[in-house]
Amino acid sequence: MGQRFQSVFILPKVFMNEGNTNNRSEKVLIFHNQWLYGRGALNVNLGIMERIHKAILLRDKCGGFAETKEDFINHFLEKSVLNAVSFVSLQELHNETHFHKPEELIYSEEEKKPKEEQITLKELIRRQDNNNGFFICKIDELLNISYAFISGFEDEFLISQKTPKEYLKLFYSDEDLKKTKGLYEHMKTQIKKFNNFDVIKDVWLEDTIKYLNENKPSWAN
Repeated sequence: MGQRFQSVFILPKVFMNEGNTNNRSEKVLIFHNQWLYGRGALNVNLGIMERIHKAILLRDKCGGFAETKEDFINHFLEKSVLNAVSFVSLQELHNETHFHKPEELIYSEEEKKPKEEQITLKELIRRQDNNNGFFICKIDELLNISYAFISGFEDEFLISQKTPKEYLKLFYSDEDLKKTKGLYEHMKTQIKKFNNFDVIKDVWLEDTIKYLNENKPSWAN
């Protein structure tokens, strides 16, 4: 069925000043990738997080409108995320990958819709064309970055939150990785780099994963 994967980025609220039309609640960006799974999904999403983290550390280069963390969130964070996705997707020459334009969810915008038209994060994730899992990256109001991997229904009958190592093992054994010179050691190093970021607490994703397992796509039953 092909290797399909989604990367989800949850951005903190924007508040410029009272009554500003640019104010919004948390915003979710979901990027679909038609050909991503396994070690590629680990490498690309690690690279995106590292790029975002670097942009945050160097926010003083953005000038006077990024003096505080709140300023950076209000004016630059979303652009930094979009740029990181684009940059890392093209970074590996002759092994580039492609993320489609993201679907968006802004909770404050949903609240303006009639109840029957409102959509939640778990509902938006469910309707994605997905086989091989999700990467979720959450950036809070203090610019802390946390992440989680969720397996896909092509790889497990019931999906669950995975560590990077557990996600990798859905696709390759250690023996598989050792068949390519240096690959086992490289992936071991990559997995260690995830320790530089916090893990999203499993209780935060519990309801979403339960919903996805109870509403599996027809091809997964």
